[in-house]
Amino acid sequence: MGFNLRKSVRLEALSIGMRARCNDLSREDVDAIVTRAEEAMSSDEPLFRAITTFAVQYEECRFDRERLVQIGLALTDAIRTLVQHEPVDAGRADIYG
Repeated sequence: MGFNLRKSVRLEALSIGMRARCNDLSREDVDAIVTRAEEAMSSDEPLFRAITTFAVQYEECRFDRERLVQIGLALTDAIRTLVQHEPVDAGRADIYG
């Protein structure tokens, strides 16, 4: 099993979102994750869009503690949604109603 740049970027983005929620984030950290995302994936991928959206919002509100928590939560929620797998039997009405 080798190094996977895409998974590394996803985990780093999750860390960035959590650090934003704790108000422990710098502009350099945000710039670094954007650069890594640009290297690892195309601009039309959902994770790339979530990272760049976060970066733009960070520039707008990096001194607003409450807003920083909100955008950090939005980034971690977006990543959590991207990694969720659809259940194998998702179409079964006898199980899921």
